[in-house]
Amino acid sequence: MPVTGSALPLMWQHVYFREPVSAGGTGEDGHEKPGGFIPDFGLAQRMWAGGEIRLHRPFRLGIAAGKTSTIEVITEKAGRSGRLMLVRLCHQYRQGGEPVMTEFQDLVYRQPGRLAAARPSGNRPGASRPVSFDEVLLFRYSALTFNSHRIHYDVDYCRQVAGYPGLVVHGPLLATMLAREAERALDRLQRFLYRAVAPVQCGEDVRLCWRQEAGEAELWIEGRQGDLRMTATAS
Repeated sequence: MPVTGSALPLMWQHVYFREPVSAGGTGEDGHEKPGGFIPDFGLAQRMWAGGEIRLHRPFRLGIAAGKTSTIEVITEKAGRSGRLMLVRLCHQYRQGGEPVMTEFQDLVYRQPGRLAAARPSGNRPGASRPVSFDEVLLFRYSALTFNSHRIHYDVDYCRQVAGYPGLVVHGPLLATMLAREAERALDRLQRFLYRAVAPVQCGEDVRLCWRQEAGEAELWIEGRQGDLRMTATAS
């Protein structure tokens, strides 16, 4: 159990640095209304596509820290469902006036429509363990991260509006589980890069997989048929 002075586990910054949004500041999807820090693109669906974390020195619990966020780049593209806006954010974390972590976050804004299909994981020998996610876990993670996005708790909204067959597991929650395995495998983690491939549904049985060699780890989450849901690399 982490205590004061111990290193903050990777991805836990999402618990400590969320800015609360009033009920009046949320949109139909339960998420923060667009048009504030991130412009309003007129696209209804927001997806967390992945991210990258660079650790400069240990991020210690119990020591005051600050975070500065900037928009790195906004790119417009055309996808199968129509217009897409890709947003890359940069978050700088500091303690004692010194940088401890740089985090890049990739977001996609799109209209609801056909979702990306999972692709086969291929021949990736390594260790693995089964994992599944229920409604209680999704609720607890949403509460910890102040995430009121309805795709994580409103199954009718998922099916009737967002185009998902059921509740969606948070992308950062999946990344947190992969990061935990990476921290177990590597002595001093300096870089963690992850990418969402296809959604994981609440109640779905998936496998958390990893393999390690020469100071690096490759990690992924796959479905029952070996289809990829998220990939990650750590060094």
